[in-house]
Amino acid sequence: MANELHLSQLHTGKHAWQSWRRSHPDTAIDLRGVNLASLELRGFDLHGADLSQIDAMSLDLRNANLERANLRGANLIGADLRGANLRHADLTGAQLHRANLSEVIAHFAQGNQLIAHTAIAYRADFSYAQLYNADLTGANLCQAKFNGAYIGDLNGTDVRAIGTDFRWTRGHNISFYRADLTDANFHYADLDRLNLTYARLNGIDPNDLDRLGNF
Repeated sequence: MANELHLSQLHTGKHAWQSWRRSHPDTAIDLRGVNLASLELRGFDLHGADLSQIDAMSLDLRNANLERANLRGANLIGADLRGANLRHADLTGAQLHRANLSEVIAHFAQGNQLIAHTAIAYRADFSYAQLYNADLTGANLCQAKFNGAYIGDLNGTDVRAIGTDFRWTRGHNISFYRADLTDANFHYADLDRLNLTYARLNGIDPNDLDRLGNF
């Protein structure tokens, strides 16, 4: 169960919360399973917090510090996470349908089995993230970075990935069916069994295309 003291502190507002966190730097924040949908947490320091199974539908989390936060199974449908720090965050099984992830920094994040249908991740940085069996159907990944990320069994059907950086990306059984990959960069990517059926591939280096395998 969530810690009631932590929840009550969260309701005191941003400035009081930030001050309390500075005064309790070693406190492990426990907000498991809490309904936070009525709050505005823009810019809040939630680093390392246990936010697993929270209901954060349509929540304002712009520029929040979620570094190393546990967001396993969180309901983040329609949430606004623009500019949030998600470094090393655990998003396993999180629901991110229609969420706005533009310009998030998610280096080394764990996003296995997350679902992000039609999410917006414009210029998001998922470098070295783990996105095994993630479902990004219809997502906007334009100019996002997946440098060194693992994207095995990823469903990227209908994604828009114009100018997206997939350098050094690894994985197998990846579907980019009907995806727009115009000007995407696949230099040094190690992607096996890649489905590019009906995908737009304009501007991709022909040498990269020769290396990438299709179903």
